[in-house]
Amino acid sequence: MSTLKADTIQSTGGGAATLTKQSAAKAHLFSKNATPSAQGVSLNISSIADAATGNFQITLTAAMSDSNPTVNVSQYQNQALGNALVYNSTQTLSSTNIPVATYNGSSAAADYTNGVATVVHGDLA
Repeated sequence: MSTLKADTIQSTGGGAATLTKQSAAKAHLFSKNATPSAQGVSLNISSIADAATGNFQITLTAAMSDSNPTVNVSQYQNQALGNALVYNSTQTLSSTNIPVATYNGSSAAADYTNGVATVVHGDLA
């Protein structure tokens, strides 16, 4: 078996090498809670806005190629009320905006007070 070691791999034209048949997250966010100012670790996230109780909007820095990216939302820590986190289909999803909804154990809209993790897959524009 051979071992390949390299510090930099470039295309034959000198630019970045193209990886085929692979997909990586195009945006991700760990927010300490749903408060817009509490943004934690992120990639390709320009802001988080509180849209209403139990609703917040994530705005991407670089747009996706279409308005239907794959979005995964999860909670960082189980909250006593049993909150659920979901992509919010009642708000407008676009190539730059990802709406998220949070609900309590009674299925009522509620602000989530623990960490929120969001990952977006798809192609950048």
